[in-house]
Amino acid sequence: MHPLLKVIHVEWNHSIPYGLLHSTIPSEAVGKMIEHGFQLAEWAQDELIKCKNWEIVSPAQQAIVNFRYALKGMSEEQPNELNQELSRNITDSGYAGLVTTELNGKKVLRICALHPEATEFDMGTTIRLLNQYAHTLYLQLTA
Repeated sequence: MHPLLKVIHVEWNHSIPYGLLHSTIPSEAVGKMIEHGFQLAEWAQDELIKCKNWEIVSPAQQAIVNFRYALKGMSEEQPNELNQELSRNITDSGYAGLVTTELNGKKVLRICALHPEATEFDMGTTIRLLNQYAHTLYLQLTA
């Protein structure tokens, strides 16, 4: 540790939730940023609904949407592997960074939409790109 840094031990009886921390009465600019993130997640969800074989595991809320690619007839483990690989592919492409998490025993993709310059077009393109990757990966998986 740097010699000029001081450690102050504090006991908190308070948990910090995952996500953004902001005042209960945010400034107008912060309020607009938060609303924009909410809208981005809803646009991503709208695009997912248009595509086949996508399951929305946790609907858009608080700028986050959780979903996964899962075709009928896949084994229980195949969607987990495929969604993990989808996360790698889209992140490696440099277009978007999507992480995976586990909800209800399922590996899911998570969009946490907070970029202030992202648009409806960006969200749609992200989902369409994921859809292309998913079809390609599924064909490789079943070949």
